[in-house]
Amino acid sequence: MRSDSGRLTIVSELYKIARMGMEASEIIIPDIKHEQLKQQITEQEANYRSIAEQARNIIIKSGERPEDKNGFSKQMLRAYVRTAKLFNKKPQHIAEMMINGTLMGIIDMTKMINGFPDEDIENRKLAESYICTEEKNIDNLKAYL
Repeated sequence: MRSDSGRLTIVSELYKIARMGMEASEIIIPDIKHEQLKQQITEQEANYRSIAEQARNIIIKSGERPEDKNGFSKQMLRAYVRTAKLFNKKPQHIAEMMINGTLMGIIDMTKMINGFPDEDIENRKLAESYICTEEKNIDNLKAYL
């Protein structure tokens, strides 16, 4: 996925992270009974979808093919989310799960930004926008703890 110049490193990782967030949200949403929390996570899912699409378009325009996380990572995510929500569907627990996942995405993306300072400026801006949005999502989710 990485081009010779390394220009796609950040945006490729952003694509993977956004896809994972989207998939986790899609698994959780059907079981949420609290309407405001459901709306919050639905909005997050839409943001993940938008970011993934933007990253995908950048990757394709560069002549590369976007790749998701490997199958094992995706299966682990699905198993974790399904198991966690099976035992506790309270809004507090769902919000905590979403906050934890969101924090992991922020940490991974921050490491990428710091690790690849020469990446294309537009790719960096998209990644930084993702981080800002995710920080706001965490602030919104704190209300349900």
